[in-house]
Amino acid sequence: EQSAVVARVNSAIESFKDPTTRFWNCSVRAFDAYSSENFKVALDVYAEAIQLVTEFGLPVSKEDQSRLYYNRARALCHLNQRLKAVEDLESALDLSSEYTNARALLAQCHFELFQYDRCVQGLKVVLEKDRTNAKWSKLIGEARRLRDASHYDVLGITRGTDEAGIKKAYRRGSIKWHPDKHRDHPDNTARANTMFKRVNEANQVLGDSYKKLLYDVELDRKKDEFKQPAAPAPR
Repeated sequence: EQSAVVARVNSAIESFKDPTTRFWNCSVRAFDAYSSENFKVALDVYAEAIQLVTEFGLPVSKEDQSRLYYNRARALCHLNQRLKAVEDLESALDLSSEYTNARALLAQCHFELFQYDRCVQGLKVVLEKDRTNAKWSKLIGEARRLRDASHYDVLGITRGTDEAGIKKAYRRGSIKWHPDKHRDHPDNTARANTMFKRVNEANQVLGDSYKKLLYDVELDRKKDEFKQPAAPAPR
């Protein structure tokens, strides 16, 4: 009888070594950890599950693999690691291009990283499938506003600011967003790189009187176009 018990124990131990069993065990553990807001634990267990699929070639569907990357990305977002989340969400979409939740979260990550154009492009696809979603409609509107901010907006000045004021605003912005001041976290460095580039682009235009003149003409043209009433619908 004792030998039978030992045999059953050994059999149980061997079953837990089986990659498929370990994979489904990881899936349950990761879900429980995420539900309990133990995001660091969830992150590690999702990583283990993904590694098992890759290492042993487990027969896991692309949709299930995609969900693993999506769920790990959600944990990464809670841990403020959005650059890594972007990588996982892109992997999720490579596996399942119609995964709307993954595309929406990817767009939200782009927004948080100040990558507003990418956010807009992603949400356009999301809203094609869910036009009534108030959350994503609001976010795409804000992303468009920030993406289309004028050079004056970027430097925090008005069109009436003189040359000295433009130089002062540029220095202030370049100091604030210099990447060397934001090396504490990869996400912060990414944001700083984006803003530092926009500050420099704004200064290159507004700091040059001729380029500034052309830019102001273009701003006025866009403003006039916006004010014009829409053409009547054909009868």
